[in-house]
Amino acid sequence: MAPASAPEPVAKFYITYDGTGVPVVRRETEGRKGKQGPAKTREAKLGCIFTQTGVDAEGRPQRDAESTSYVGAIETSEEFGPRLYAEAERRGLAQAEEVIVLGDDAPWV
Repeated sequence: MAPASAPEPVAKFYITYDGTGVPVVRRETEGRKGKQGPAKTREAKLGCIFTQTGVDAEGRPQRDAESTSYVGAIETSEEFGPRLYAEAERRGLAQAEEVIVLGDDAPWV
């Protein structure tokens, strides 16, 4: 099998990530602290990578069709960071002219 070729360079490369609580069975939250007492959910961390090379008629950025990939897991931020970074590298992070990272103010972000 031939080695994969490097992704084509893009003008704008986006990395965005966040977390959300997902319901789980009780044994998955035993001993875990929640925002207001015992945890009732686990945090699923989600990441999204996409590119942008154009704008619409009004000049607003437009995500390139078919350019989005996702990663997700219920794991620590120390584990999730490398997972997201590996996907960004696979997608062509090193060839990007500009990298835009979108995140909220959560401590792990």
